[in-house]
Amino acid sequence: MACLTPVACVSRCIQTPLKALDSFQSVGYIQKRYVDTEDIATLFSYFLVKGFSVFDLTRFTLSDMVRCGAAIRSVGVGTDTMEEAARKLVFYFRDHLVNKTTRERSCPLVQFYKTYRYEDLDMTLRQSVQDTLGTQTPHPDTRILTLLSTTGTKSQWNLREYFLGAVPLVSERGTKQFPLISQLAHQCGFKMGGLCKSDPDIIVNPGQKTYNVLHIADAIGNRYLPNQERFVIPYGIKSVIGFGGLLPYGDLFSLLLFSQAPISRETASLFNPLVLCVKVAILPYDGRVVHA
Repeated sequence: MACLTPVACVSRCIQTPLKALDSFQSVGYIQKRYVDTEDIATLFSYFLVKGFSVFDLTRFTLSDMVRCGAAIRSVGVGTDTMEEAARKLVFYFRDHLVNKTTRERSCPLVQFYKTYRYEDLDMTLRQSVQDTLGTQTPHPDTRILTLLSTTGTKSQWNLREYFLGAVPLVSERGTKQFPLISQLAHQCGFKMGGLCKSDPDIIVNPGQKTYNVLHIADAIGNRYLPNQERFVIPYGIKSVIGFGGLLPYGDLFSLLLFSQAPISRETASLFNPLVLCVKVAILPYDGRVVHA
């Protein structure tokens, strides 16, 4: 499809039902179908003027949380797989968390992870696990942390294969590669084999089990963000929120938001109800086989 001019794009937006746009036909969806990257400012302006739900992390309110949660719960509409639901979720958070002053996205990278039993992975992901473990063959019930969807500023950040796509979370390498998710997993009672201990400094609700929110107020130099020189510093990451929990089949899901805007602990606490909204959205697809 040929790219449209900003004016033509706004006209196309006007013809799209508000309810549909406000849930998951968001900026990234429209941009992908209709416009070039340089037209994104026009789309943000349109979203703001027309009152679409965009949220500023530096002034995220209870009302914002309620509106955001309502949109997240509707992710299942027209969705057939967990992978598709994850894709809609990462696009939603990346597109709707916006600096309302600069009208730029707040998160240069948003990712969705979920664990699966080794035997529920397709052959491509199984091979990825084998490449990680070498000669060791995982037990069929071994839980494998799998990147289901990713979106970000750089084109390669939109490709699952660019990242370490599947690794046993209960392995030493898994704990080191994914220290934030390991913290969330341990806090939620996910069996970590003694490889991880909860850190109350980053857990928003230490007494809460089955789901939680992790918060890093200052990303610079933080030990849970090892990729400082190649990611945190050059891309201006100021704060990080990770949230997720356990699903009925015993698997863990997690969303990671890497923000260029500072995020307070008060704002992070408002993400606690959003964990349950995400869980409601993805529950219909729990227990299914995942594909690379």
